[in-house]
Parts: sequence; structure tokens; C-alpha cells
Amino acid sequence: MREKRLRELYREGTGGSRPAPEMLKRLAELHGRDTTELTPVESQIFNKLSIALLDKAGLLDRFAFARDVAPLPHTPQTVIARLLDDDHLVASSVIEHAPFTDLELLKLIATRDGERVHGAIARRAQVSETISDVLIGKGRPEVLTALAGNKGAKLSRASLEMLCDTAVRQSAMGKALARRSDLPPQVASLLNRRLETRELVHAVLSDEDLIGMVVTNDEESKEVAIAWRSPLSIQMTDFLIDRGRPRVLLTIAGNVGAEISTRGFDVLSAIATDHSEMDEALARRGDLPPAIARYLHHRLGERMRARIDELVARDLGRGRRTFVLRQA
Repeated sequence: MREKRLRELYREGTGGSRPAPEMLKRLAELHGRDTTELTPVESQIFNKLSIALLDKAGLLDRFAFARDVAPLPHTPQTVIARLLDDDHLVASSVIEHAPFTDLELLKLIATRDGERVHGAIARRAQVSETISDVLIGKGRPEVLTALAGNKGAKLSRASLEMLCDTAVRQSAMGKALARRSDLPPQVASLLNRRLETRELVHAVLSDEDLIGMVVTNDEESKEVAIAWRSPLSIQMTDFLIDRGRPRVLLTIAGNVGAEISTRGFDVLSAIATDHSEMDEALARRGDLPPAIARYLHHRLGERMRARIDELVARDLGRGRRTFVLRQA
């Protein structure tokens, strides 16, 4: 019955008797009524008709079609790939709602390195710790806030602590985290301490004042707040780096307003060998010495490939299909 209806729609859609937007809507409705897997013949007809209609339809009609068919598990991969290659509005809808595996999402993150793509992934109804950790490592502010505010996103203890540090600089992050019901008591306490020191990010203070404050109080939360200041002088970054607090060092690496000496970069790069978060933070900087930049980007590529290999092995072990998305 479905094959017969698809053939009828194909004749109407390719014959030009009805406008493409109407036919896309009817095709999506038919596709949504039957949740069983398409036969090879049905899939072929659906693919041809969808792509022919998408090439003729306007942006909003393509977006509506993507919104309706992307969440369905039996939508052919050829159609998903076509929608991913569309305008960012259409592609983002697919990325946010399609039933992708972690492996497929990692491939999207690796091949489509854009804030809209990462933001769509962060807004998905369910986000695993694996994906959250990778997105947080990228450090895009809007993406981090979206993750923090997404109750369906699982966040590791380390990720929550990193977002608490970010909340010192971004009020939206603090509000998003405060609304989460899964904050461990220790993390909630950490968030409160970070927010209490937020004024240090913007207060008008000299380097001497800041150094005196650090030495007198010896509180990590205040050092993190100072490390977020922009601009932050080389004198201050050298001073804080020499003190060696891990969270402060990570904050300095991620603060593009912090000036870092060659010696400081050497220290941070050496630490990054054992800490992927430091790798990601340093890799986003535009002032890295060339030798360190080449080394870091090579290491990041190796870590991403290792993650993908791990997920491929896991899925194969569970008898699942391997990666199906096309290379962008």
C-alpha cells in the first residue's frame, strides 16, 4: 500500500501538476504515518522524489520537511545527507532532531566545525557525556550555555566544574547551571563560590593589587576570576602560571584576552600532554607560537581519531551498523 502511494506521489511530484511545497508536505505526512522500515523499492522512490522536490522548494518548506522527517528512524540516509548539505537552518534542524549515534555526532563535530552545528548538537533531547565533553572542549560560549541549560545533556563532574569556572565571566552560564537539578552539592557550592568572585573580572585593579590579593587570600576561586580578566598582562599570567593551580592554568589558556609569554606557553603546552581540556583551550588561541600550534593540532587530531575508533569498536561489538554519514 505504501509503495503504491509513493508511486502516485512520484507521478504527481515529477509531472509538475502540483507545487513542490504541497508535495513535500504530503510526502512527509505519508512518511510519518507508517513507522515501519522502507523496502528497497520504497526507499529508492522516496529518495528520488524527496531530492527532486527539495531542489524546487523554498527555504521554509525545506525546513518544514526536515523538521518532520529527520526524527524518524526510517528516513533514508541519502535524504538525511541531502538535508545536511542544505542551508544552515535546514541542516541544524536535522542535526538537532535526527536519531544520530554518538559516532555520527563525533563525525559531524569533526567535519562541520561551526557554532551552528555544535549548538544544534548541544540542544538535542539527549546528549551523552562523550559528546558533551567534546563540545565543552571546543569552548564556544553559546554552545556551552546551551549544554548547561539542556536538562537532557549528561555532564561529567569535570565538565560541570569547567562550566562553573566559565560562569565567572558569563552570567548566562551561571543562570543556566543554577537551574539544573543534577548539580552535585560540591559542584553547586563551587558555582556559588565562583559567582561570588565575579566582580574581580571587571574591577579596576592594578597588577600589584591583584598579586597582593592572591598572596593574601590564597583562594583558588579568586585566582580563577582574576585569570578571566581581559586584558590580563604577561606579568599576571606568569605569576599565576608559576603558582600552578590546574583550574587557573586552564582558565588562562582559554582566555584570549590573557597575554602569555613564550615561557608560559611552554609550561601550558607541557601540561596539555596529559590534559585534553588544556589542548582544546590552547588550540583556540590565535597567538600560539607556530611550533606549539603544529604540535597541539596534531595531537588533537590523534585524540579525535582515537575517540572515533573507540566508538566504532563499541558499535561493532554490539552488532550495530558503523558510520554512515558522508564526509563533508
